[in-house]
Amino acid sequence: MGKISKILICIFLFSFIPYRAMATEYAPDAAVSVSPSSGSLETIFVFDASESVDSRGFHNTLEYRWNFNTGSSDWTDWSSDSIVTHQYSEAGTISIKVEVRDADGYTDYAWTEVKVDEDIPYEAEFTVNPEKGDLDTEFAFDIDVTTNITIPLSEFEYRWDFDGDGEYDTTSSTSENMSHYYGTSGTYTPILEITAPDGTAMTIRGYETEDASSGGSITVSSSYDDPNASLNYYPSSGNEDTRFYFSAEDSFDTDDYFDLEYRWDYEGDGLWDTDWSSESDTDWKYSVAGAYEPTVQVRDSDGNLDQTSINITIGSEGFAPEAKFTVSVDSRLADKDVGTTDTEFTFNATTSKDEETSASALQVRWDYEGDGEWDTTFSDDTKYAYHTYTEAAEYIPTLEVMDSDGNVATYDYEIRVVENTPPNATFDVDPTEATPGVEFTFDAGSCSDDQYKSAYLEVRWDYEGDGTWDTNFSTTKSSRHYYDDSGTYDVVVQVKDPEGQTAEASEEITVLSNTVPVAAFTVSPDNGTYSTAFAFDASSSYDGQTDSASLWYRWDFDYNGDSDITYDTSWTHTKTTSHYFDTDEGTGEISVRLEVKDEDDEVATAVQTVSIHWASPYLEELKDAGIMRGYSGDMKPDQNITRAELLKIVLEGVDTNMNSMTYKGYFTDVKSSDWHWKYVEKAYELGIISGYTDGTFLPNQNINRAEAVKIIIGGFGVFTDDNYEKVFDDVSSEDWFFPYVMAAYDNSFVSGYEDGTFGPSNNMTRGEAAKVVWTAME
Repeated sequence: MGKISKILICIFLFSFIPYRAMATEYAPDAAVSVSPSSGSLETIFVFDASESVDSRGFHNTLEYRWNFNTGSSDWTDWSSDSIVTHQYSEAGTISIKVEVRDADGYTDYAWTEVKVDEDIPYEAEFTVNPEKGDLDTEFAFDIDVTTNITIPLSEFEYRWDFDGDGEYDTTSSTSENMSHYYGTSGTYTPILEITAPDGTAMTIRGYETEDASSGGSITVSSSYDDPNASLNYYPSSGNEDTRFYFSAEDSFDTDDYFDLEYRWDYEGDGLWDTDWSSESDTDWKYSVAGAYEPTVQVRDSDGNLDQTSINITIGSEGFAPEAKFTVSVDSRLADKDVGTTDTEFTFNATTSKDEETSASALQVRWDYEGDGEWDTTFSDDTKYAYHTYTEAAEYIPTLEVMDSDGNVATYDYEIRVVENTPPNATFDVDPTEATPGVEFTFDAGSCSDDQYKSAYLEVRWDYEGDGTWDTNFSTTKSSRHYYDDSGTYDVVVQVKDPEGQTAEASEEITVLSNTVPVAAFTVSPDNGTYSTAFAFDASSSYDGQTDSASLWYRWDFDYNGDSDITYDTSWTHTKTTSHYFDTDEGTGEISVRLEVKDEDDEVATAVQTVSIHWASPYLEELKDAGIMRGYSGDMKPDQNITRAELLKIVLEGVDTNMNSMTYKGYFTDVKSSDWHWKYVEKAYELGIISGYTDGTFLPNQNINRAEAVKIIIGGFGVFTDDNYEKVFDDVSSEDWFFPYVMAAYDNSFVSGYEDGTFGPSNNMTRGEAAKVVWTAME
């Protein structure tokens, strides 16, 4: 692309940057890597941003600029080179940033980091033999490493980038010798990366050579005969005041390398304007407007010749026109700069202009391929041009504009032509298994095409996979269908692009015969009181066709057999629930029923039992009265009750007033810091207890049934006498506790055990105490 064209493109792009900066969803996606990731001041680091893509997934539309140390504000100029090298002059851990810009002016950033040491404890170089050759030459590469510390040389690893393009051609190896054949003629600067056992790395660009003219580069030619002539020039056009600069410095010869001679024919009239010279650069000023074909001839030391020429146009003195054109293609294509061999490109040069000549009078000609050969002649009526490329390749269509004075300007634009390929067919199915009548959803929204936008792809469906299409082509990518019969079906989608290329994808689905679900649940705990939160979990229920999340559940917490048709919950998708049992449901073994229903209304049942303690009603009454409290919701009915705990529920059961009490210290083991001191001392003052002869009360000791009955009888002021008849086999009239037990029996506070005993020495439990106290309160 010419400098004038580049300047115009930059102006055009920068004029849109403020607007486009707001539309970051269209920004490119920047990516960067570095090799090696650590090294020294001698290391040449290779930075690679070639994996960056624009918003449409293309690489070739991007430009790059680099900040090799984000601690500074120094940036390189914009360039189309995605792979660059850099050598640092200061050590440290350095952050690097690359900015990527697409053709529309959108940008994105990526970062990486390198560790640079002052030096590394080893030196290395490599040699190449021979240093020049042709495509049949085997080039030998030999590495020489020296180190000033004890590092085994056998543990160093090496890898090669033979053509210096930033992509390594070998994997890491410990071999110090390597050979390579080049497949294309040219000049190459090989790169060697060395990694020491401690992970430090260095990169060497170019080999050691005594021939300074080679610059550490390898020259590969297609033969050993003639030299290769090359010609560059600047500017691309001008007038009688323009000085043109010509350079043949890229010419070379396999045998003589750059040891060549040059002579020039500036007009292309067959007459050489200079003698032979070793100078590869020259300049010339044309005095007469017109078209010229400057030519350079190159000669090696054996007298072999090669020459090349270019075409330039010299206009009259005056302002050159401003050349410009736009490119448009089928709007359905994914990238306006990429078409297929079926695409008609439209080139519009109507925006070209000139200071002296009207736009309509400007003449244009086109080189569609950018190969230097004009495909049209100058004309003022071809500012719109149309062209279809028959071969896939990258092209640089070029426009040349000439004003009425013969002054010319050029503009070029990069496009790419590819062979149209079939689309990429894929689709998702939800669900993959279901029963007859359940709707399947098929979604081909993820279908794509390498050339055309997915919105313009069309799809059609064969639901049974029988070869008969059940729908017509449509841009609607999703479809729904249900099946009447069970079985396995191969669902097929066919995707078609705007050029008629098609692709197919299939997915297998299964239509199942409906089965009854399996109902199962767990309960924790499986026993408790009315204060217990029972947790029920039906997660282990399942169904062969219905997803567990789609199953329905309902519960009956007092199931009474097949005739019971009532439920305590409605249908829900929630697998877990909790429940507190109460007096309505009673005590003892209670059956809990779970029903599970699938999407086809098939129902399964599971039943389990939970055990509700016999003392639950008494414990619940005392809890509601504020007399007893549980342990985090657990009333612990079978836990033994202590002497102090019993005093508390007895005194609170008779609503004893304990206000304004003062600690007296009646018992040596009851302190003023104890929670129970008021209950113990009040009971002592009321004559309910007397303690032990050693002055203790033992408040935290479990209390047996005989002692407990005495305290309850005394606390509630129940009358006792000596005229009771014996009721219990283990309670004699001679026992000290006989009147208390019998008074409790006569008042229906206690009833004893089924075997006719009372168990006076058995510890009293919290449940038993609750029953006796609540009965006494009633």
